[in-house]
Amino acid sequence: AKMEAFKDLVAVNNAAEAMLMQHLSPEQQAAYQRTKASISHDPPAQLALQGLLAGGSLTGGDRDATGRDLLTALDELGRAPVASGIEQNKLVGDVIQEIFEPTCINQHNRGTCAAASVQIKVAADRPAEYCRIVQGMASPEGKCELQGKQTLTRVRNTERKDNTPRTQSSRLVQAAFMELAEPNCTYNNDTDRHSGGRNFSGLTQKGVDRLMEGVWAQDVKTYEDVDKAVLEQVKAALASGNSVPAGMAWGSGMHARHEVLLTKIENDTVYYNNPWGLQGKMSVRDFMGRGPSVSIPTWKKGA
Repeated sequence: AKMEAFKDLVAVNNAAEAMLMQHLSPEQQAAYQRTKASISHDPPAQLALQGLLAGGSLTGGDRDATGRDLLTALDELGRAPVASGIEQNKLVGDVIQEIFEPTCINQHNRGTCAAASVQIKVAADRPAEYCRIVQGMASPEGKCELQGKQTLTRVRNTERKDNTPRTQSSRLVQAAFMELAEPNCTYNNDTDRHSGGRNFSGLTQKGVDRLMEGVWAQDVKTYEDVDKAVLEQVKAALASGNSVPAGMAWGSGMHARHEVLLTKIENDTVYYNNPWGLQGKMSVRDFMGRGPSVSIPTWKKGA
C-alpha cells in the first residue's frame, strides 16, 4: 500500500514534471529520462527525482570537482562501469533519495556515526560531489581523488552486502571515510574496527577534521573541548547555514560517544541530524554538559 501511494504521487506530479523539463536543454532532457528510466521500479526514488527537478538543484547550484552538475553526475552514475556485486539501478535510486533528504542516511548497526555525519553534510551541501564520490567507490577500481588530493579507496568487500540494512552508497562511503580518517590504521567493515597502531572502533574528532578537509580542500577548526567562546563560533557557522559535526557523550557501549550534525541553535535549543536517520534536539545546557567536541567549517556554505 505504501508503494502504491508513492506511485500515485509520482503520477500526480507527471504534468508538472513535463512542464519543468521544457526548461532543460535536449541533452539535459535525455539525461533526465535515462536517470528516471534507471529507477523505474523505485517509486520513492522517482518522487525524489521529481523533487530535485522542481527545486532546481539538478542543473543549478553545486558542481562536482570535475565541473559536472548533479543531473550529469546522476546520469553517469547510472551508466558508468561498476564493481561486481553492485546493484547499479538500486544505487542510483538510493543516492537520489539521500540527496533529496539527507536525514535518511543511517549508520545502522555500525560505529560509523562520525563518517555518516560527514556523509550527511556532503549529500546536503555538495550533492554533485557526493554523487562523484559514490561513483568512485562503486567503480571497478574503487577509487576517487578528493579535492584535498587524498585518494579515497573502497574498503574490501563493501561492494557486496554485509549484515547491515544500510544502502549500498552508505556502506561504501561510510567504510571508505572510516579508512581515510585514520591514515595510520586499516578499517575492517566486517569487524567494524580499526587496526594498526591501535585497535579501536569509531573515529576521533580529528578524523572528522581530516574527512572534511579532504572533501572541501579547506581548513576546519576542530576543538576537543567546547567553551563559551567556541560555542559562539559554532553559532556563527550555523547562522550562516553551515552545519557542524559534533561528538558528545551519549549512552553506553558502542554509543558511549556519538557524533551528530548540528544544524541550528535557536532559543537555547540545539537542533541536529542524528545519523540514525533521525532529527533531534536538546537544550544548550544539556549539549554543553556532554563534553562536546566540534569540527567547524571555515568556508561559506556552497563553497
